[in-house]
Amino acid sequence: MSPASLLASATTDARAQGWVHVVVTDHHGTETANITQDSGPDQGEQNIQKSGVAAKVILVNRNAYIQGNSEAVTSYFGFPASDGPTLAGHWISISPSDSAYDTVTAGVSLTSVLEEAGLTGNLTEIGRTVRDGQEVIGISGTASSPDAGGGAATLYLTTTSHPLPVEFDTTSSQGTEQAVFSDWGKSVFLSTPGGATPFASIASS
Repeated sequence: MSPASLLASATTDARAQGWVHVVVTDHHGTETANITQDSGPDQGEQNIQKSGVAAKVILVNRNAYIQGNSEAVTSYFGFPASDGPTLAGHWISISPSDSAYDTVTAGVSLTSVLEEAGLTGNLTEIGRTVRDGQEVIGISGTASSPDAGGGAATLYLTTTSHPLPVEFDTTSSQGTEQAVFSDWGKSVFLSTPGGATPFASIASS
C-alpha cells in the first residue's frame, strides 16, 4: 500500500472509531503548552495549560463553551484585559454564528483533530518502529494544517489491518509539537455547562 493510500485508510478507520483521547505537547520558543482532550463526532472537551493559562473548551450540540482563569480570558481567548477579573472562572457560550466560533473550536472535535494531523506534499514511508509502546509505521510529509506553519511532520500508525494514528510529530520555525492518540472508540459523555454567558452579549457590551 502506498503512503497516500495508507494515510487515507487510517483517516477512514479513525473516523469510524468515533472517539479518541489526545495529549498534545507544544514547544513554541520558551513556552510550552499542554493540551489534554477527548474528541468525538462534532463534539469534544479540551483542557489547556500554558504559561499561567488554565482554560477549558467544551463543544457539544454545535455550541462551544469556554472557561478560564484571568490570564486565559485575556491572552488565550482574546477578551480585553479589563474583562479578565470579571469573566475568570465563568462559562461563556459561543454559537456557530459568533466570530470567535471557528477559532475556539479548532482541533476540538474528531473531524478537526484529524485535519490538524493531516499530511501533504511528498509522502514517504519511513518503516516500522516503536512509539508509545506500540509497533508503528511512519509516514513523513509536510503538515497540512495552517497552524503548523508548513513544517515537516510524521504520522505514526498502528501496523494492524485497520491502521489508526498513534502519534503525530511536527517541526517548524515556530517550534515542535507532539500529539499522542489513545483510547480509540472510547466515548465520553459531555454535558452543557449551566449558567453560561452568551459571547454576543459580552462582545457587544
